[in-house]
Amino acid sequence: MCQLLGITRHGYYSYQKCQRDKPDVPEHQELIGWVKQIAEASHYCYGSRRMKNALNALGYPVGLDVVKQKFTTQLSNFH
Repeated sequence: MCQLLGITRHGYYSYQKCQRDKPDVPEHQELIGWVKQIAEASHYCYGSRRMKNALNALGYPVGLDVVKQKFTTQLSNFH
């Protein structure tokens, strides 16, 4: 596919990563809302592993790296 489009594989996957990391994705905003609610309910005692488990239990299949990179940094702004 990359040859057909005239782009490199690296360029394609870099673009995909940038699109996935955009904060204006509605699913991302919904997850941030859940993270806020979980953090407030736990009195900000949940770490990244517990937060990941709570999000997975709610039906959001996120990994530990996603929680660490995206949501833990945002939690510091909440309280």
